[in-house]
Amino acid sequence: MNEKRNFPLGEGRDPRLMQLFHESEHTHDDDAFVDVVMMRARKLRRRRSIVLLIGCVAALPAAWVLSAPFNDLAQALHGFVAQPIVDVGSSIGAPLIAPLNSVGSAVAIAALGLYAAYRRLFA
Repeated sequence: MNEKRNFPLGEGRDPRLMQLFHESEHTHDDDAFVDVVMMRARKLRRRRSIVLLIGCVAALPAAWVLSAPFNDLAQALHGFVAQPIVDVGSSIGAPLIAPLNSVGSAVAIAALGLYAAYRRLFA
C-alpha cells in the first residue's frame, strides 16, 4: 500500500499534496457516495428549516412589541414631510402647487439633483 508512484509533481513536493494524489487513485462506490452526499444535504436542509422557523417564531413577538413605536415614527415623519413650505391659503392655484409645496417634495427634488450631479461627475 505504501508503494511509491510517479506523480506529475515529482519528488520534493509537499507530502500532503502527494497523499491527496495518492487518495485520488482509489475508486469509491458510486451509490454509497450519493447516499452520503444526500444524507448530508438533508441534514443541512433540515437544520436550515429549523433555524428559519425559530427565527420567525422569535421575530413575531419582536414585531408585535416594536410595531407601535414604528407606527408612531411613520406618523411623525408623515406629519413632517407633509407640511407646506408656503401657505397659499385657499386660492385657485393652491391645488396646482400642492404637490410641490411640501417639505417632502423639496427633499425629493434635492435628492434627485444630488443623484444627477453624482452621475454627471462620476459616470
